[in-house]
Amino acid sequence: MKTQKLLHCLQLSRSENVGSSTFFRLIEIFGSAQEALEQIPNFARQGGLKRPIQIFSAEKAEAEIDLSEKFGAKIISFFDLEYPELLRKIPDPAPIITFKGNFDFFQRDSLAIVGPRNASFGAINFARKLATDLGKNSLSVVSGLARGID
Repeated sequence: MKTQKLLHCLQLSRSENVGSSTFFRLIEIFGSAQEALEQIPNFARQGGLKRPIQIFSAEKAEAEIDLSEKFGAKIISFFDLEYPELLRKIPDPAPIITFKGNFDFFQRDSLAIVGPRNASFGAINFARKLATDLGKNSLSVVSGLARGID
């Protein structure tokens, strides 16, 4: 379901030069994503940017939400009640997440397995077996989708 607040958060997070730290700093400065979107062109110009900053359009944000929903996924912002509590507590949380599947898994204990990007065949097999065994014992194994063991 699209809300204006979600659209504004998605627009801000997808705008040029706005990473997660900048996203939260802009919210802190301006009070809301909507106000940040309105003020960011002047703010960037005052910061020395000579050309207009590229703001992610509302149409593109709506299309991204629609496309996600078409594939059975959902986009939520840090400010939504559904945002995973453990993710909310990390030092640099994602302002926007897209998920597909059983959202109840966010409420379960979870574990991330992290290893090298260029893992050996043996390490990959070990990580796969470990993740499978943990999953069979009702522990959610999460991934950041990085290359290698992650």
